[in-house]
Order: sequence, then structure tokens, then C-alpha cells
Amino acid sequence: MAVGPWSTKFVGAHVYLDEPGIQDGSWDNIPSSWTEIRFDAVDVLFISPFFVNDETHSIMLSTGPDDGGSLLERFHWVIRAARSTNPNIKIIMEQFMGNCPGGSDWGILQDRDGNIDPHAVQQYADSVASFIDSYYNRKLPALDGVGQVSARLDGLDVDVEKGNDAPGLPKILTAVRKSLDALSQKLSARFTLSICPAWTSNLDASVAQSCDYVNMQNYDGGQGTSPDDYLRAVPGLQEQQLVWGFTSEMPWVNAMNPFEEVEAKVEEVVSGRVVGAWAWRLNSDNYPYENVFQVWLYNTIHGVSLPNAKPERVVAKYWPFGGREGGETGPVISTQNLN
Repeated sequence: MAVGPWSTKFVGAHVYLDEPGIQDGSWDNIPSSWTEIRFDAVDVLFISPFFVNDETHSIMLSTGPDDGGSLLERFHWVIRAARSTNPNIKIIMEQFMGNCPGGSDWGILQDRDGNIDPHAVQQYADSVASFIDSYYNRKLPALDGVGQVSARLDGLDVDVEKGNDAPGLPKILTAVRKSLDALSQKLSARFTLSICPAWTSNLDASVAQSCDYVNMQNYDGGQGTSPDDYLRAVPGLQEQQLVWGFTSEMPWVNAMNPFEEVEAKVEEVVSGRVVGAWAWRLNSDNYPYENVFQVWLYNTIHGVSLPNAKPERVVAKYWPFGGREGGETGPVISTQNLN
């Protein structure tokens, strides 16, 4: 596949709608900490979790843990905030692993041997295109209440873990690619399909054609998986489809530790060896450091100076424990005290 449509040397990040948990008895109440998310430092925003509806096999926005409450207001708020701050940001649905009340991962579409249910897979693939289509011309109120912003969704990313990481993975990706291509032709627009794996199991040559990008999860199981591993596992895959992945939530599980190794991987993006970098995530309990890191990542890759950025020495100083004081379980340091 040709180099994808996201910007060259792009910077991505994730928002996980489940956290923090329910606020004052309702999932509709937006956490106050979310107002500090630096959407201006994101080219491609991944929003999770999405699952497969247990009954219809269609894609569905996750429900709230335990109570099954709706996360739609949170989903729409993130779109509104992101596009109010950064109108050109790409917004990607994240097919998650595991389950939620009423939803599962791709394990429901196949058996343990990877034999897919063709009807269920087609229902799922068509539903992805239909969901994206339903937002293509949709508008939502701008966050400041003045005017509207586009609610357009730009594609699907798949977290390749648990039930999503099974022998049927390539066939499901091919089916989704065909549905997205049909939608692209209908709307004269390009919609991306990408995966986020920590290892190369269940990948084959078809992935180079079905997926625009491989967003490498170089942490929490993927520390030892390199770009060369993906290039060997997926014949035809190009370096310009590979994206480095960091976690600023728990830096100690990264392949890139100490911080000098983070700098080295970022330089590979700057030099053009790989096409981008992304971070998990922007709304953990240690969100102050996550967003400080995100701004540094964006500024370094793009060679710009977004406002209210911390010096690189500060980003490096607090990298070992993700902006926590004294260790992995220490108290989170506020943005103003990250000095």
C-alpha cells in the first residue's frame, strides 16, 4: 500500500473514555481534568474503547464499566474539544481488546482456531463503514458555544491484544478494508485502517495492503519488538507505515528507557525512517506529565514551539516515573510543579 494519508512525521495520542470513572453519578459529566488535555499537540487522535456488539456483531461505542451507562456524551465532548482546539486533527475510532457490558472484541467473530464467521465479519465490517458514514457530515457545537465543529471520523485502529490477536485477524482486516474503500469511493474521501500490535503474531503479507499504518506498541509486552521484526513478518510492509509507540503513563514498561532512548526513537521520526510516533495516553491519573510529554513530542518532531511547553530537561527528569513523586506508585506532580 502507498504511504498513508496522515501527515508526514505525525504525532498521535489516545484518549480512553472510561477514565476517570463516573462523575457525580453520571457518565455525562465530563471530568474537570479533561480541560487540560493538549489537543493542540496531536495530529492523530485515537479514541477508545469501541467493541463488537454481542448480539448484532456491529461496532459499538463502549458502555460504562459495571453499570453499562452511555459514554456518548464523553465521546462527543472529546470530538468537540479536539476540533475546537485543532480543526485539522484526525480522529480515529479504537477497536479495543477485552469486553464491556454488551460488547466484546474480535474473539466473538472467530473460533479459537481463527476460523471466522463470514456473516458476522461482514456485519462488523459494514457497520464500521456505516458508523463512520453517519458522522461524515455531522456537526457538533464548538466547545465555547460559538459555532460548530466537524464530527468527522477518519478511520479505525485495532488494538491487537486478547481476542483481537487471533489467526483470523488478517481476514477481518481485509473485510474492513473493503468496506472502508467502498465508503471512500462513495464520499470521495480517504478513511484509514491501522493496527496497534505489541508483537508480530498472526500478521501476514495481507496486512501491508489492508492497513495504512502499523502503530507499534513498544511497551507492555512489545518492548522487544522492533521495526525490523514487523518488516520481516509482513512482506511488502514499508518503513513509512511504521509508527513508534510510547507510554508516558508508565514509562518504566517502555522499550525506550532511559529517556535518551526516547530521544533516539524520536530522531528516527525526524529523519524520516518511520512516519510518526504516538503516546498512550492523555487522560490517566498522571495526566499532567502525559500532556507535558505530548507537547515535547510534538514540538520536537515538528520543530515548533507550542505555548506553555516545559523544557526538555524537565521532560527527561520526570520520565522514569511518569511525573510521579518518588516512584511508580508515588503521588502525581501537578503541571505547575513539574520543574
